[in-house]
Amino acid sequence: MSVNSFVRVLMLAALAVVAMPMSAMADEPAQLIEEVTVVGAVRNGSVDVADIDLAADEALQEMPVAYE
Repeated sequence: MSVNSFVRVLMLAALAVVAMPMSAMADEPAQLIEEVTVVGAVRNGSVDVADIDLAADEALQEMPVAYE
């Protein structure tokens, strides 16, 4: 096994260990962020901002409301 292969296997194992707690939280509700702020300075020329894929309001699930 070459050094590069060993490093890749080691990195994949570390990623699996890190991802395990995330998979345990898979049933937790997810929070979708709707606001994006782009901060920067432009000296001259046009500015291209990447297309940021955000969920539409219709795609957001309603949160249950509990009344006492």
